Amino acid sequence: LTEASEYCMGFLCADGCCIADGSGSPQIILVLARKDRGHVEKFRAFLKSTHAILDVVNTSSKGYHDGKGGKASTFRVRSHRLYEALQRRGMASKSPERIPTSELENSPHFWRGCVDGDGWVYLSKMRSCGPVIGLCGTMNIISQFKDFVTARVPDCRASILTNGPNCWKFQTSGHKAAELI
Repeated sequence: LTEASEYCMGFLCADGCCIADGSGSPQIILVLARKDRGHVEKFRAFLKSTHAILDVVNTSSKGYHDGKGGKASTFRVRSHRLYEALQRRGMASKSPERIPTSELENSPHFWRGCVDGDGWVYLSKMRSCGPVIGLCGTMNIISQFKDFVTARVPDCRASILTNGPNCWKFQTSGHKAAELI
């Protein structure tokens, strides 16, 4: 594992999926809003792939809506080797069952990829708040993120909150967020 591979697994954990449906080689798929196409290009470059990135209009009722008709950029690659490497690290399951292995759950690079995919870092306009960092996702992922955070910033006071059906978030702010960032 490298810093870059751990980061990419975090990003894929947040915004990608792995499909092994028995109809050939398993697929690794990343779909982002068209405005985030650059991230898809970087992921493809990391894999040293020449597979096409397709610009599509997402007609599903959820996700990828960028205010311009659901335009998205999608990248798919088929690879037994890549799928098996992701599976060994808990990343090839369906999203609700994904549980990163210990080599990832303790990696700041993995969590940086997750935050870049489904999280946020910003400086609050409220003077007393300061920097803010958070992540949303499944209860499994958010629980592991909280454990990662509290292992590094033991007196961090933040809790897991619901963020919609089957979606949870963990956020902290102030000097503890600055320390974590």
